[in-house]
Amino acid sequence: MRSVLIMVKNLWSGGGTETYILTLAQSLQKRGYRVGIYTSGGTWLTFFRQKGIRLHIASSYMDSQELLKKLMSLYQVLHANDQYSISLLETLRPLSNKVIVTIHGKYFKPDAVRKASGIADAVIAVSLPIYHYAVRCGAKPAKTRLIPNGIAIETFRPKGTKSFRKKYNFPPRASVIGYAGRFTSQKLPLGRRISRLLRSFKARKSNIRVMIAGRHAKKYVQATGRYVVAGLVSNMSDFYRSCDVVVGTGRVALEAIACGKPVLAVGNRGYIGPVTVKNFRYAWRSNFGDHQAKRVKWTDRQFINDLNNILLLKKNVVKIRTFQVRKRMIRKLSSRIMIEKIARLYQKNTATISEVNVGADQAPDPIAYADQTPDLPQN
Repeated sequence: MRSVLIMVKNLWSGGGTETYILTLAQSLQKRGYRVGIYTSGGTWLTFFRQKGIRLHIASSYMDSQELLKKLMSLYQVLHANDQYSISLLETLRPLSNKVIVTIHGKYFKPDAVRKASGIADAVIAVSLPIYHYAVRCGAKPAKTRLIPNGIAIETFRPKGTKSFRKKYNFPPRASVIGYAGRFTSQKLPLGRRISRLLRSFKARKSNIRVMIAGRHAKKYVQATGRYVVAGLVSNMSDFYRSCDVVVGTGRVALEAIACGKPVLAVGNRGYIGPVTVKNFRYAWRSNFGDHQAKRVKWTDRQFINDLNNILLLKKNVVKIRTFQVRKRMIRKLSSRIMIEKIARLYQKNTATISEVNVGADQAPDPIAYADQTPDLPQN
């Protein structure tokens, strides 16, 4: 049986890296892989156990070489997902297992990227800017593979419950704006700014309701009558379906699109605005404003105007536009596509990794070739 040990120091609830790991683990299990998660803990341990995913817990992650050595004899592939795991694996070189590393953001320091390239058979970058960043930091182009984050369309789909509307007693005709993002470290200033703008926007319109979701949101954002702070949400698909428009970036933007919702994309590095078929390729290339090479300034007025314009659209227009954007996203960015590409990396011999190589200046854009790919089944 094929086997993969996925490595991450902490399993925090609802994080982008953790959601990637959850999608990866569940999809691999469905394909017949034996999957384990190697971690030191976190708030999502119970949730992973409930999903039937095997956990191997090291109390002191960076000093767990003996435990990891034992597990390495049980798993064929080691898949690292953070800088801690890269450093831990480097202490055990030479490695007989196949090693894959995913670079999830520019918070991976250049030294960690170089280490990853040295120990890994393949390095995965989750977006085009991260691909170029990894190569600039010293990742070997011959090992670096662009595989975008995949969204589980079986979970994130338009049809389903909208329990958040009932939970917070929103009137049937109320327009609900949802914002989802981490209120931690580098993401905190953005979260605070958007929260302030949404509070101001809500105050001017009696039929507007706002929901804020994200780790530590309750610590930094105060709830009022028509302004709900949901905090950490485990059922994000239900959250999105309960909204009339979603504000977010990265995985949040993609998940909301998969749920058939209009998205106003703004990230830590820049502003995209309403996501449409026309700007979808550009939005993806910057991970919906989160991975742009240079920080792009945007104004409060720009945000308010775009939000207002989305809410003024007729329902039939919104339905058509969101369906078109969703269809375009699914054709290249569903989890099925992501898992197929990653599984091929697991199965390839080191000597044949070059078959999936891309050069730093010629990195393929999956969106550009969407029309060459057959449609996937719609949910």
